[in-house]
Amino acid sequence: WRNNNQWLLFITRPKTKLIIKLTQPDARKSSGHGRHYSNAIGFYLLKGNAPNAAGDEKRRKLIVKDGDADDEDDPGDFVFQKEPRYSKQVLAEYTFEEASDTPFVLLPYLFEPGRESLFKISILSDDRDDDGEPDFGFQEVKPEEDWKKIVLHDAWSKGGEANPFGAQFSAGGGLGGPTWHKNAQFQISLRQTTRCFVFLELREVVTDMRAKEGLQTEPDYPTISFAVFEGRGNHVPLDGTPTHILPGPQPSRGDGVYLELGPLEPRNDKIVLIPFTDVPNVEHKYALTLYTDYECEFEKIDPSLVLAPCIQCDNKALMQRMKKKLAEVEAKMGYLQSKEEVVRARSLLGQRVGYVAGQAPPPMPAAPTPYQPPAVEADPTETHAEDLDGDGVVTAAELAEFTRTVQEQAQAKHSEYRAAIGAVKDEGDALEAQVASVRESMRAGEARLSEAQKKRLEEKRAARARRS
Repeated sequence: WRNNNQWLLFITRPKTKLIIKLTQPDARKSSGHGRHYSNAIGFYLLKGNAPNAAGDEKRRKLIVKDGDADDEDDPGDFVFQKEPRYSKQVLAEYTFEEASDTPFVLLPYLFEPGRESLFKISILSDDRDDDGEPDFGFQEVKPEEDWKKIVLHDAWSKGGEANPFGAQFSAGGGLGGPTWHKNAQFQISLRQTTRCFVFLELREVVTDMRAKEGLQTEPDYPTISFAVFEGRGNHVPLDGTPTHILPGPQPSRGDGVYLELGPLEPRNDKIVLIPFTDVPNVEHKYALTLYTDYECEFEKIDPSLVLAPCIQCDNKALMQRMKKKLAEVEAKMGYLQSKEEVVRARSLLGQRVGYVAGQAPPPMPAAPTPYQPPAVEADPTETHAEDLDGDGVVTAAELAEFTRTVQEQAQAKHSEYRAAIGAVKDEGDALEAQVASVRESMRAGEARLSEAQKKRLEEKRAARARRS
């Protein structure tokens, strides 16, 4: 019921009378085949959350205290209920006898869970001041002001490959049994101190008891609860004798249980929740819902997500040598990539793509962008190539000598590149000459074949003439 839309009513004046009307679409234009309504609609008026520093008065109602709206001594949180009806609209008139700092919650609902329908709410009230302003406040529960909510779906399963509840055994039973640690375990990771509300609810409960034999008053609910433990690390499942943080809810036979954990502080070892049934081998799907004041993480414990501890090295000199070697390897890889691009560009010279005799050859492809190796963090103890005498100081003479040496090496590499280009060009010309020779041989062969065919044709004609 908590997932239904909720609206807040602020009553600031006594004797405030409201007329509340809830309407659904006409059955003749929607469901029901035009003869009746398929959804029964109604609404509740509940006491909202008391104002506090956390702003609970602007949040949705999570827990409703039991009671009777007609009982003046113990009404609980129920103020008024409009019973559900299969009709186009339901209407009720209610007078708030006293003003209240605590807002009221208007909660419309459909009688059966899982049903969908559009609806409209209309609220009428007298304007006793005749100032054009309503005598009450009305607003929705805004998402940015509401509780932070996380829902996880899971199931107790006996295991098996074709089991729809799950292939792994997770129906371990109560905490006193030998297989309790086989139940699914969930961890909460808090970032700051926050209140936590945990709800464990059964899913896909068969409420239509007409298919059951005998007198059935309610579905066959299992007895369920959950425990709250102190964790032992990130994604570390519990076994043995874990430490309780808070006592869990009393095991109950019904569609769900809940527990308010109160303000909890962040823990490095996490907070672990373990849902269970009173006996093992009970299969059922369930939903675990967590409401908090602030954002947090709520997930199923999976040991496979935990990596082995990282081994850290404290030898800084070794790390510097590794970085230097890595930079050298990356520079060599960049050099090879540049060579590959140059060779790929030069290979077009031998192919003469689109070249026609008597015309200018196509332009050379653009030279590739030279590779720039990544920068490496400087080591104050490392010597540099430009420091020729190794005294740690690079003079102007040393820098000039180093520049001249680099230029000579660059000139030598440039000469090597030009020689390689000439070799590739000569190789391309040789290949073109070979192709031309092959084509000439093919044309000569075709000519010789044509002469032989003419000779055989003349011989056949002469033979026919002799026979005639």
